[in-house]
Amino acid sequence: MRTFYGIAAVCALLVFPLPSARAEGGDAWQVLFTMLPARISTELAGLNIPLYILKQTHEPLLRQDDGQNFRSKILTSWSRNINSTEYAFCPDTSRSFDKDHPFSVAYLHGFIHSRTQAFDPSFTITETSACVKVKFTQKQTKYLSFLSLYDNAPTLKLIDGNEAGLGEFRLTQLTKEEITLIRKHRVSNGYNAVICRLYRGVSDPNLQNREITDFNRIPETDIPEWVPKQSYSFVNMVLKVAVLALNVNDEKLRKLVFNCLDIQKLREAFYPHKKSFVQIQTVFPVGISGAKAGAPLQNCTKEKFRGTTELIFTAWRPYTAEAFKEYFKEFKRRYGVGIKVKVMAPSEFLQTALERPHPYNLTIIGLDATRPNYSAFLDGILPKDGFFDFDMPILAAEYENMRRESDAVIQTKLASALADEISDRSLLLPLYQDQRVFYYPSKIKNVIVGREFLEYPEVADFQW
Repeated sequence: MRTFYGIAAVCALLVFPLPSARAEGGDAWQVLFTMLPARISTELAGLNIPLYILKQTHEPLLRQDDGQNFRSKILTSWSRNINSTEYAFCPDTSRSFDKDHPFSVAYLHGFIHSRTQAFDPSFTITETSACVKVKFTQKQTKYLSFLSLYDNAPTLKLIDGNEAGLGEFRLTQLTKEEITLIRKHRVSNGYNAVICRLYRGVSDPNLQNREITDFNRIPETDIPEWVPKQSYSFVNMVLKVAVLALNVNDEKLRKLVFNCLDIQKLREAFYPHKKSFVQIQTVFPVGISGAKAGAPLQNCTKEKFRGTTELIFTAWRPYTAEAFKEYFKEFKRRYGVGIKVKVMAPSEFLQTALERPHPYNLTIIGLDATRPNYSAFLDGILPKDGFFDFDMPILAAEYENMRRESDAVIQTKLASALADEISDRSLLLPLYQDQRVFYYPSKIKNVIVGREFLEYPEVADFQW
């Protein structure tokens, strides 16, 4: 699944036939996002901001703990045989998507059939009065992991592409400026609403809004001074990387740009005021097997480009545009490559960022492990609906081979080789791995430190 961090789409005002109830003040978990998605859908679970919201509205069939330990909040029971060829799932029918759509055996039958078809079509499915059973023709050890992804969480399609899930919150409002979720069943010692607000930069008055509870989705350098004094703080090296995507079909030109761009100047333009960056050599962050620490390998011959092509760099953080323009003027003087900066609102950018033709030759994209595997960093690179306007059939075949490999050691070798090849072909220039301090309100009694918790909190679990 394509994974952009700090990027999500917003389109025109959408109107939904949903209640307008909302909560304010201490009853609401309020978070600032640099962008808001145009819709709520499990199809967007590989994107950072939509996943944050899906963690509140949806619930996968299974939760995967370390290794092969699974549990479920929405099944009364489940089982698999010793050969991992037969599975049974029994829904908790007291759950519902909304008052008119219960989580029934009939729903689960259709849902399991659809998702399993995408996993492996060689199966049969049967239904009893209380359960759904799936039988494969061969061993399927990854099936439960597949069903534990938010991409595959039970969902109900609503108007205009939005979806309702089996999580504790439901969508009640979605606009360009705000998304509101209301808790399905109110509690007295927790949050009964989640309000997602669009962040508008350092002049945003919400920086002084003491009712904002989560500033962790905006640039760390923009967080107000008062926040650390009133919060728990945790330093965390996160599984996020920023890369420059080079959507340039001319291999010679692409390699020149890849090898001669000054990584430090790109970092400074994209993330002003940040003092230090964690370097990575490939698309994988440190913490993923096969990752390599250190600066990317570049070999700039300083030979000027003789063509007349002007590349387009899309700046989806409008306030960074001037810094990029200044640096690209210098780059053209030295290497003969013109790079025009095109400013796009984040919402406008993402609506076309995964469609051909793309609105850029160059742009900075964040790859975020919304799930801890290699696909989180490769899924947007190689499929036809990825970041590029040209096909890479050999790399795509290598990726599919790596993805299907069941031996962890062999898979790591294949993934590492693939990451090296992506750099060798000058497709993605790694800029840095993200490390930041996370802040959470001190009134919460049950803060548990852990990577996924820090990045994607489940607000329904918070108590005071």
